[in-house]
Amino acid sequence: MKPDLIPPHWEFLARGVSSEVYRVRDDTQSFVVHLAREDPGFQVVQALYPYLSAAGVILPEIYQTGVYAGYFFTVSRFIPGRSPADTDDFSHALNSLTQGLSCLHRAPLLLRPPAALKHLYSDLQSGYSWHRELKYRFAKATARLEEASQYQGLQDILAMARVTELFENLARICPAERYWLHGDLKPDNLRIDKDHQVALLDWNATRLGDWVFDYASLYLKSALPPRYFTETLPAHYQALGFSQRHYPQRLWFYTLYQGLMTLIHYDLLQEPSISVFIRRFQRRLQALESALAKPAASAGR
Repeated sequence: MKPDLIPPHWEFLARGVSSEVYRVRDDTQSFVVHLAREDPGFQVVQALYPYLSAAGVILPEIYQTGVYAGYFFTVSRFIPGRSPADTDDFSHALNSLTQGLSCLHRAPLLLRPPAALKHLYSDLQSGYSWHRELKYRFAKATARLEEASQYQGLQDILAMARVTELFENLARICPAERYWLHGDLKPDNLRIDKDHQVALLDWNATRLGDWVFDYASLYLKSALPPRYFTETLPAHYQALGFSQRHYPQRLWFYTLYQGLMTLIHYDLLQEPSISVFIRRFQRRLQALESALAKPAASAGR
């Protein structure tokens, strides 16, 4: 927007591809003015309010919408809090948590020891060192998870994982092949307060997503290189007749937390203490060691 159209007391906050965000203060409170070139469709957001509020997600209450100087504007409540994008602590915690969970993910036996033990006995007796490999992976994963627990950013990650879980549940209120997509879920659009409550901002890209293309790729992301999501998948969208604007450009962020949530099987989301999470896996490993020792002892007789 042209500078001469912006009142001097408006405080610039952010600029996107087709929108700008300002903060306006009065004597008692602050407001956010969101200016967009395209109709942001906030009626969609208002339709979701009951579901999101019931799930504990803080939403920017919308006071007024209209058109100003050719722009669609929305005046909403200013929500204070910190963005995880503003701290290195978030990046460190995310890196440690991702690496630790990846180690556990590559050792699925740790997640399901009773069902998997029978398949290992013949390998153990033939000399294959499953036991040592699992102990190595678990020790490495434990070290990374304990490192993640040292960072304040870990609680931010868990809070955002719960937001992702919420969107998973929102799919159930939509037709089978369609679901709600925020469209711009990223650290910059989240505010987390001292109690780790999450405020989800910037709803102008919210839309009904296509289950086949968007949602399926959530599970492909962890097994495919980044290039697939920056080059291959957009090209695939275009080949199918979708324009670039249909491709969720922030899908990587949504995918990341969906992947984390899947890897940890909700254990860490339900138990905020990572030390309890680690001890749980340590008990599983001890049970595994005991079970593996029995056939080895029998073979030695």
